[in-house]
Amino acid sequence: MKISSRKLYSKIKKRINNFFYIIIGWIIIVPLAKIIPKKKKSFSFIGRDKGLFLDNVKYLYLYFYSQDLNENKNQFSFFFITEDSLTYNLLKKSNLSVYLYPSFKAIWNSLRAEYLIVDNMMWISNLKYFLFYGAKRVQLWHGVAFKRIYLDEPKFLKLSKRARLFFKLIGYEQTFYLVISTSSFYTNKLFKKAFKCKNIIETGYPRNDILKNSKKYGKLQFINTDIETINYVKKMREKKYKVIIYMPTFRDSQRNFLDYFNLKKLNDFAASKNFIFVLKLHPDTKIKEKKSFENILFYDSSKDIYPMLPLSDLLITDYSSIYTDYLFLGKPIIFFPFDKKEYSQMDREFQFDYEEMTPGPKAFTQNELEEAIVNILKKDIYETKRKEILKLAFTYNDENSSERIFNYLIKK
Repeated sequence: MKISSRKLYSKIKKRINNFFYIIIGWIIIVPLAKIIPKKKKSFSFIGRDKGLFLDNVKYLYLYFYSQDLNENKNQFSFFFITEDSLTYNLLKKSNLSVYLYPSFKAIWNSLRAEYLIVDNMMWISNLKYFLFYGAKRVQLWHGVAFKRIYLDEPKFLKLSKRARLFFKLIGYEQTFYLVISTSSFYTNKLFKKAFKCKNIIETGYPRNDILKNSKKYGKLQFINTDIETINYVKKMREKKYKVIIYMPTFRDSQRNFLDYFNLKKLNDFAASKNFIFVLKLHPDTKIKEKKSFENILFYDSSKDIYPMLPLSDLLITDYSSIYTDYLFLGKPIIFFPFDKKEYSQMDREFQFDYEEMTPGPKAFTQNELEEAIVNILKKDIYETKRKEILKLAFTYNDENSSERIFNYLIKK
């Protein structure tokens, strides 16, 4: 009886909070957002998880910064919004324009921004959707692979009319001014189904620019990275060690990836072959214990790993869109879908054929994985297939994705 009372109280409290959230947003903030004049060519950037500095938002922001220093100085204004004090201090320390939400400056500049640039849907939290109601919202998104996303996810399509109305009222279901795609294939097969938008342009992803030019933004691209792990990897590469990155995707079911590994065995294998394993787990993945091993490193899951990707020799993943970005490096990829059936049934539905879209060997046990690593580093037979998928997934194979987005927004 006690447990059910708590659940009932929690349910009632959540409904009351949602009610006040919606009332404040639509009755007070939206009218303000409509009447407050926008500052011409002013751009606000918000990262995921309360505004972390990573992914596509980070690299487009750095491109804006580089242009502001050069030929386009004073033609536009831009700022980053974050609720994370550590991120705020990191950007402030680098003399980058940033506001800590919900300060007065953050709210005022949000209301006046002509454009909002995001790469996720978590940005709408804490009334930010309503503050940017009058802005032109630009969605960069955060990856293309073979999973159904956002409004095209089966669990969203199955919602009742009442639930859909709620999602519209809080801003989860909305219309974007612009959505960024990577190719005509993904425009038609993925983004047109997943987003409501006025415009879609195929430019590529800003984060991939540094995979083509690892010095594009200098020291700034190392903001919010696991610099200790990166420096250690550089040192080991000088000693001729091969660097292998393992990046599994997030499971809604919270299955523990490390249950599928004997880490001591993996460490012994790595030591015998002069390998270094770098494990980068999804930030939402909860791991109770991370044991320390000499040849296995845990990259900080809340940090940006893209500056480290060019330092690696091989990627291991399962269903993560990271593999399509990794294609830019032209290096081998191994797929480790140990729970493929469970994942497709319990987590995300596949939109495309998994075998067709994954250009690399498949391993389902640790022994198979270790064997696949040795074989592909000895003889890479998937290079042609990787090039085919790269061409399908990305119209452009260059370092100019941010430039194309910038030109569309500033010069069109």
